[in-house]
This record gives sequence, C-alpha cells and structure tokens, in this order.
Amino acid sequence: MASHSIARSIILGLSLLCSVHISLAEDQVVSVETDDPEMNAAIDKARSTLPYFWQHLSNPGEGEQRFSVKIQITHGDEVEHFWCGPVVGAASKAICNIDNDPQSVSNVQLGQEMSVEKEYVSDWMFMRGDKIIGGETIKVILPRLPKEEADQLGLQFGEP
Repeated sequence: MASHSIARSIILGLSLLCSVHISLAEDQVVSVETDDPEMNAAIDKARSTLPYFWQHLSNPGEGEQRFSVKIQITHGDEVEHFWCGPVVGAASKAICNIDNDPQSVSNVQLGQEMSVEKEYVSDWMFMRGDKIIGGETIKVILPRLPKEEADQLGLQFGEP
C-alpha cells in the first residue's frame, strides 16, 4: 500500500515557529498511508480553508506572523510533504523555501525556493501570539507521536 512521507519538519518547523526546542528521535519521517481517512480529511479541510490563509497573509491581524504552507512534492512513485516558509507574496504568486531535508524524494533540497501552487498545498499555518492557526495535518500526527514527545512540544492551537 502506498504511503506519503510526512517529514517531521512538522516538529522541526514548529521548533523554529514556536520557539520550542526539543530533541527528536533518529526517525525523522512519519509515514501515513495515502488512503488514511483522517489525514485526507485534514488535507481537504486545509485546502478548503486556504482562502482564509491568503487573506491573513495579505493583511495580518494583531500578533499574526510566521506564515507557512505544507506542499506536496512527487518524484516518481515517491510523495513527500514539506513545510515551506516563510510564505511571501499572495495567492496568485507566492514563494517559500523548503524547510527540511528530503527523505523520500530527490528533486528538491533544503532551502530551495518553491512557487506555492494551490493544488499542491496540503496544509497551512501561522502563529497568532503563541497559538497555531491552521495546522490540520499536525493535529492528526500529534496524537500518533509517542506521548512524551507530543507532550514535550506543548503545542497550542487557536481557532481561525
């Protein structure tokens, strides 16, 4: 059965985003089956609310900063999702940089500038104060991490 590799850049990116400093296990990738209903619902929700992200990127509210998107990269039969930020621009023409080293695909690299194309966005997030807005795929993966690792992150989600 095919799977998507979701880089633990979720956690690594959040370390930078939320000023959370943690040590991670050697395993840097969380694999999720392509037919995982919970993950697919999270991706669908993120895509359907993408206009909200663009609205706040173009006109941030008080305390809103550190806008990132997760984009899907495919290379052959491999699919990997990368957090990418900071996002600069607008919905019609935005760019960002890959935030982690690839684990499954070899057609992108850490720091590579990418065009943000909505059909490849699998999640989005930004910070409002100390709370994460968005991050639907994080909400799915967090409970799947070892409890002590998830607890150590101390992530807080806010309502859009």
